[in-house]
Amino acid sequence: MLSTDDFKNNSIFSDLTDDMIEKLLPLGKRINVEARDYVFKEGDRVENLFIIKRGTVLIEQRLSDKMTVTAGTVTVGECFGYSSMFEEGTYSTNAVAADPCELIVINGESMMDVLNNDCTMGFMVLKRIVAVFAKRLSRRTEQFLRAVTSHPEIHELGS
Repeated sequence: MLSTDDFKNNSIFSDLTDDMIEKLLPLGKRINVEARDYVFKEGDRVENLFIIKRGTVLIEQRLSDKMTVTAGTVTVGECFGYSSMFEEGTYSTNAVAADPCELIVINGESMMDVLNNDCTMGFMVLKRIVAVFAKRLSRRTEQFLRAVTSHPEIHELGS
């Protein structure tokens, strides 16, 4: 059974009151995933938000049949699968356990129902999610700029 500590130790839910977290507890369940197992695959239906209790998950993007890159690494205390809260459709990436993981799984639609019914909690959670997205966007922008500036053809343009 999940406890309030399972949520309090997470970056998205850490500011919530115990009463708010109590509303989320029935939505979650624990699962264990072995190293190199998929949590979800590109093309799977978007359904769940995941909280990492133990382990590391790699978010991988397939560029071609022969090339896959790691677009992100998610560790203890972090979430992934945010799209389950905001959109229908399919995942555009793979989520793969880098090592044995313990995850909390929460249906995204059910989560949004709770957040819509408690606007204060909804604001607090979504504010934290926006901060995560802003940090990821900043990091990806830095990576992109590093890649562009190190490309040989860019140096030729500057000459």
